Amino acid sequence: MLVTLVLLLNWITNTLVYFGISFNTSKLAGDPYLVFFLSAIVELAADIVCQFTLDRFGRKWTYSFNMGLAGVCLLCIIAVPTHLGWLVTTLALIAKFGISFTFNTIYIVTAEIYPTGIRNSALNILISFSCFGGLISPQVETLGNSVGYAMPYVE
Repeated sequence: MLVTLVLLLNWITNTLVYFGISFNTSKLAGDPYLVFFLSAIVELAADIVCQFTLDRFGRKWTYSFNMGLAGVCLLCIIAVPTHLGWLVTTLALIAKFGISFTFNTIYIVTAEIYPTGIRNSALNILISFSCFGGLISPQVETLGNSVGYAMPYVE
């Protein structure tokens, strides 16, 4: 039961942060097309690195490291002055790498934790609840428009 609650929290957090960063890519400093392209490249790199590191270093450590990496980068955005937009963009892209990595990893972790008889049901229930994170992320962006530029990255 506790494992399911922890996974549920992780699914909601992953979805909230992933979509929060993705929705705010256009607001980062620089050419919007270049930033979107870099965001796609970073996500592709996270997919490739994920394939090679999970079996070598284990799921728990790589998941924790990349979730922490994303969190630290997003919290550092708060301290960056507004005139250093390139630094905000760099930190957001590093966070995008970390959260994309964990988003790929959580599917594997969830499938490996549950026994075969309930694996599909458990995965579908957790994915369904993770949609709440996707529902909240545009509201966080709206909150960021009224509070400050860094608010969407504090998720």
